[in-house]
Amino acid sequence: MAAAKGGEAGGRKGLEILVAGGGIGGLALARALQLRGIAVTVLERDTSIAARPQGYSLTIQGGIQALDALGLGDTVRASAGGVERSGQHILSPRGSVVLALGGTNTKRRGNGSGKGRNVYIPRQRLRCILADSLKEGTICWGSAAQGFKEEVEAGRKKLCVSLTDGSAIMCDVLVAADGVHSKIRASTLPDPLRFMGVISICGINQSDHPLFLGGSVQVLDGRTRLFIKPFDGTSDSSCSGSSNTSEDGTEQKIPPAQTGASASPASETQTASEVMWQLTAPMSEAQVSSMASSPDQLFDFAKSAVSNWGTHLQQLLLSTPLHRWRGGPLLDRDPELCAPSRGCRIAFLGDSAHPMSPFKGQGANQALLDSIELAEAVASVANSSDCETAMDQALETYHARMRERVRPFVDG
Repeated sequence: MAAAKGGEAGGRKGLEILVAGGGIGGLALARALQLRGIAVTVLERDTSIAARPQGYSLTIQGGIQALDALGLGDTVRASAGGVERSGQHILSPRGSVVLALGGTNTKRRGNGSGKGRNVYIPRQRLRCILADSLKEGTICWGSAAQGFKEEVEAGRKKLCVSLTDGSAIMCDVLVAADGVHSKIRASTLPDPLRFMGVISICGINQSDHPLFLGGSVQVLDGRTRLFIKPFDGTSDSSCSGSSNTSEDGTEQKIPPAQTGASASPASETQTASEVMWQLTAPMSEAQVSSMASSPDQLFDFAKSAVSNWGTHLQQLLLSTPLHRWRGGPLLDRDPELCAPSRGCRIAFLGDSAHPMSPFKGQGANQALLDSIELAEAVASVANSSDCETAMDQALETYHARMRERVRPFVDG
């Protein structure tokens, strides 16, 4: 039976932290723990960082503070092309500007501060940056937790975590960073996910429209919402991931390449003017379930929903290649129920703790902030004379503060 093996040998006070899930939050936590000299191992179900498509684009807002604390903020800014966009526009369905905030042009960072600007970065690229920042051997690829039990080792309370390959790992803290469908949460806090009554349809396409390239755009018609922002997918496959990462499973999958209802696709080799779009609308859970895996049905729904909209808005959606469409339900969960189970030293992070709608663009940002606060909580008691009692209290405090921080974004 192995101990969690990543990081410094034995870590501070011999603490061993096991992170289930190599998504944004899990990898950020591993980085934060290693910076504090605490041993950490990340379990990732995928066999490599490039094993499958990994989401679309992230808007980094408050999360940049966490990335700065990880020593990666400038790397992320540079990886976003050294370009930050501040333009925000609300359009009518016909495409006229209703409200404009900031400029329409992208602006190069002069002094690198980037204050007041959002950083748009593909999810996979951020995962690569986090992965490549970890010590070699931190991530156990093709491995996932399937159960755990408390044991006492040398008079010290431990968790024995069984893995899908039949092996087991001992750790002091098990961190559930395994996403919205967290198996660890389901086994300890079996509260159901809440369907929000909304379908989300996403895509990536080419555009030369200055508003779409200069920042975020929102279009609302009283029922349907369209959100557009810049996306640059160049070099996403160039990260090594040799020492590290991969994201936990999401509830939505990108369909395989297909032909069908979409108009002629834009060239995928020209990425300088790519944008990501997301269309959301009310829908029953049964309808979402039947439609989500069919790109043709997603296309037909979107075509109908925007049939009276401006031509350039329709064109952006309907010329998107079908294999770049993705659909699924919006889900959330009550973060008040998220706390360590009595007697078990388990921490929750990111979507396993507080899945939320994408409307405020806070999911990844809050996961990044979780990672810093959890690492600080663990480090604060690593050298305590009564580490076990102190750790239990530190995790309780972490969860309480996390719940207070994310509540406005879940309820809002």
